[in-house]
Amino acid sequence: MGQPAAQFYTIPEYLALEARTGIKHEYHEGVVTAMAGGTPEHAMMLTNIASILHERLKGKPCKPFSSDLKVKAGGKTFYPDVSVVCPPVRRDDEMTDAITNPRVIIEVLSESTENYDRVEKFAFYRENPELIDYVLISPNRRYAEHYSREANGSWNLEFLGGDSTLRLASIECEIPVAEFYEGLELLLS
Repeated sequence: MGQPAAQFYTIPEYLALEARTGIKHEYHEGVVTAMAGGTPEHAMMLTNIASILHERLKGKPCKPFSSDLKVKAGGKTFYPDVSVVCPPVRRDDEMTDAITNPRVIIEVLSESTENYDRVEKFAFYRENPELIDYVLISPNRRYAEHYSREANGSWNLEFLGGDSTLRLASIECEIPVAEFYEGLELLLS
């Protein structure tokens, strides 16, 4: 027995679906995929990351956004876990609730999305010339991967352990990796 045919949505139909259901969906060429919820560890890490960035970027022009910010990249729409946007904020012409110029995107990995975040999603994000830093953070161990775009357009990869510091030169911010994991011991007790 074959798979049922996928329903295709216009952009106005997609936006109406999100408004009607209150559920986040990724959008790509008419195909809509609902976003899954995360674990308590994932949620705590997102709170830590956004809080740390909020504090470090006070008085600076770039600002962090939670996973409620829709980002359009390479013709696809995503909800990154945390993103940083620098002025001027550019909104998509068709989806005015989506921005098109994140400077930094941070994704907390999960078993179900790790490969997607590393390969397919990153391929779309790389199409945005203003994205400089893409960071993947493990929720299971003190470890992160930092992809940074060079002036010539190539990408460097840095592996960061628990004693390392994430250096986001594009927004003049440094964060010890261990800070992302503060409070997680609460969930292990």
